[in-house]
Amino acid sequence: MSEKLLEISGLSVCYEGEQILNNICFSVEKGETVGIAGESGSGKSTLLRAILRLMGKNGSITGGQITFCGEELTGMSEKKLRSLCGSEIGMIFQNTGASLCPTRKIGAQICESVRAHEKRCGFITPISGGMSGRKSRREIKDMTLQRFADMGLSDGETIWNSYPSSLSGGMNQRVGIALAMLLHPSLLLADEPTSALDVVSQAQVLRELQALQQKEQTGMVLVTHNLAVLEQMADRVAVLKDGNIVEQGETRTVFDHPKDEYTKNLLAAVPGRGKNDA
Repeated sequence: MSEKLLEISGLSVCYEGEQILNNICFSVEKGETVGIAGESGSGKSTLLRAILRLMGKNGSITGGQITFCGEELTGMSEKKLRSLCGSEIGMIFQNTGASLCPTRKIGAQICESVRAHEKRCGFITPISGGMSGRKSRREIKDMTLQRFADMGLSDGETIWNSYPSSLSGGMNQRVGIALAMLLHPSLLLADEPTSALDVVSQAQVLRELQALQQKEQTGMVLVTHNLAVLEQMADRVAVLKDGNIVEQGETRTVFDHPKDEYTKNLLAAVPGRGKNDA
C-alpha cells in the first residue's frame, strides 16, 4: 500500500503576470525520490519554492493544490506552514551560503534551528518525573559534528565556530545539507544539492542522502540538471520544459525509452549517450 507524502495536482505559478508553471501534477511516496529534470529556466527551482510558498511578493500560485500528509499547503496559514519547515519538510537550497546568516557562527545557527523544531522532530528527551527536557547545546553539537563527518567535513569543530563567509561555497553547501538531514524531515526538497561540490564530495553526499532515505523512509524531490545524478538517485523522474511536464515515469523507463523529443535531446547531450542510445 502506497504512503503518499506529497501530492501536487494542477499546480500553476505566475511571476509578475508571467506564467512560469502550468498544470504540474506528480506525487511523492514515503521513501521515494522523484527527480525533476530540465534546462535552466524550465521552472525546476520555482516548483520547489512554490511547495513552501517561498516565491516572494512577485510570485503567486494561480491554480491547483499541494497536499502534504493529507493537509493542503496552498491554503494553510503562514504560521502553520512555517512550523512544518525544517522539521517535517526540509529544504536544501542551491546556494546554502546565501541562506545562512553572515553575522552569526554556524554552531549558533544550528542550535537555534534545532531548538525551534526539536519537539516536532522528536528531539525532546525524557527526564526524571515524567517531564521532558531539551537537548543540551553539547548534545546538539555532538550530533552535528557526526553529521559533518558524514558529509566529509573532517574539521567539524572549526566549522562549528566559523562564520559562513570564512567557509568555501562547497563547505557551506555541505553544512546546509547536514542541517537539513539533522532535523530528520519526512520530506526533503533538494535544489541542485551537489552543484557546488567536487566529484568526490558529491558522491559522498549522495551516499548519505540515500542512507537517510533507507533508514528513515524520507521522501525526496530532487532538482538537478545532472542527469547522471538522477539516474543514480531517482525512482521516478519528471521532465520540465517551459513550465510544463512533458514526460514522467519510472527513471529507468524514461531514460531508456524516452517518448518526448525534448527528453531525447536532453539525454543525447549526456556524455556517453547518443541519440541512438536514447
